[in-house]
Amino acid sequence: MATITIPSSSSSSSSSSSNQDYDVYINASNAPLSKDKFNEPNIYIVYRVITNYSSNATLSSRQIRDDPKADTVFSFPCEFLISSSSLNMVSKLISDMNIESQRYHWRQGMQQQQQQQPWTVLEDVDDLIKHIVDFARQIVSEVMNNTDSKIMKGIRLSIKKEITLPHSEFEKLEKARKEREREQRNLDAIENMLSIEAMSGQSLPRWCWEEEVEEPFLERALMASREQAERLFKPVVRATESSIKKLEDVIVGDGERGPCPVCLENFTVGSHVTRMPCSHTFHRTCILSWLNKSHVCPLCRFHLPSEYSAPRR
Repeated sequence: MATITIPSSSSSSSSSSSNQDYDVYINASNAPLSKDKFNEPNIYIVYRVITNYSSNATLSSRQIRDDPKADTVFSFPCEFLISSSSLNMVSKLISDMNIESQRYHWRQGMQQQQQQQPWTVLEDVDDLIKHIVDFARQIVSEVMNNTDSKIMKGIRLSIKKEITLPHSEFEKLEKARKEREREQRNLDAIENMLSIEAMSGQSLPRWCWEEEVEEPFLERALMASREQAERLFKPVVRATESSIKKLEDVIVGDGERGPCPVCLENFTVGSHVTRMPCSHTFHRTCILSWLNKSHVCPLCRFHLPSEYSAPRR
């Protein structure tokens, strides 16, 4: 299927928050994991970072939400929990999360219990590291005493960044987000239309494209459609079945070691090969594959009787 590239907007939500002071909320809970998927000697931290952007305008209640829609899994050996290495490992993890802040809020326990528990305001990032390590040690201790062999050691960190932007920056971010959503919507529509054309074996009329794709993406979409049609739907001029059946089958002698002009591999003495009327010789599978999409000799352009056929997909 033809592909079309839509350039993404130059604005990025991550760049808007690079120097912002913001609040980070961390919900910590146990995360039962199957031994079928994870190795027993490790502690696993499953996390997801969701970012909420809001405006500092008093009357504005609009928010922009960045949700990766997928968890990230981080692991390290359980033995690290009893050494200073655990602090370094968790410090690196926090750096990877991109949640460095001056205001951290912590809550831990079973997920169904967390809504009733108050937030604990942490002193700094070192305090956050300590809380994560202590909670991991607690989970490991509980699981080690659990006789259920199917349960592994894991914790889940549900993280939310609350970022308040100046109203002008928030509006720029909101505009860029809407533009990216528009671009993605049109890209999805283009891919869907190209799939319909490929499955149906024919190009769709322009008015169908105009109903699904907006400007300025329409012309690029139509170009992708034409390229796909040229590749998939253009009739193939191939050799006729009767002319292929008349090709001579010969046995390779000592002086005819090849190579085959198609695959460039030498012939094996005593093997069967196929000779064209122009006297050029090929492996049978090689020349049959060639004549299925062309009616001329690949060396001298000798023409066999031809016929039109639909391209083979």
